[in-house]
Amino acid sequence: MIWLPMRKTSLALFLLCLPACQAPTASAPATSASPPPPVTVAPRRDEAFVYPASMAPLPNQQNFQLAYALARAPRIAVYVNRELDGHLIVPVSIHVLSAGEYDPAAAQSLDLSALENDLSDFLSCQGTVRVMTPQFLAAHMTPQDVQDLADGNPRVLSDLQDRTGAGILIQLQVYPMQQNDSTLDAVIVAEALDTQTLRQIASVQQPVSLPIGSTELYESCRSLADELMKQMAKTWNATPGR
Repeated sequence: MIWLPMRKTSLALFLLCLPACQAPTASAPATSASPPPPVTVAPRRDEAFVYPASMAPLPNQQNFQLAYALARAPRIAVYVNRELDGHLIVPVSIHVLSAGEYDPAAAQSLDLSALENDLSDFLSCQGTVRVMTPQFLAAHMTPQDVQDLADGNPRVLSDLQDRTGAGILIQLQVYPMQQNDSTLDAVIVAEALDTQTLRQIASVQQPVSLPIGSTELYESCRSLADELMKQMAKTWNATPGR
């Protein structure tokens, strides 16, 4: 092979035409895209019904839930009469004090709204029983409904059924029974009524001593709810489907 001399200029042009030789570079490791966080969809809840926080079940709760299903899961409304001289739709035969015979301050210590809310929470059985919230019920009641309930007028039952779909009304009335030196003995009467047939499904009396704190009221509502469950289950089991 014969080597021919090359001029510096020709050599420079020759080198420029050669492809550039680059050192291989380490490719970045392939990174997989992070999966998006899972989307948690909360179960849809009807604002008309009670969904309380988790609480210990009551002794009669399981039998009540089974009987409630046999009764075709009616909507339940809970209402407390706001006046101590109010009446129940189905009257009870007990001796009560009249205005002026008891300390009104002790009577007013009973938080009636808390009574409604606590009892509704217990009866809803952790949201498995369709108990309407007191707020929903109040929003669908007319002043005439409130007056009819206070008067014990049964015509209110059909009105509430038409307006709210309530199949069961649990009406409560607080009666002052005996005035003591520093306390007032009272009784909370709760009646469960079928809004279609006007049949009484349960009637429970829970004694309380006033003034009463929130803890004592909560425990009283617990006992009241458990006895209501027991009686309502007994009635429904005797006549399934109603």
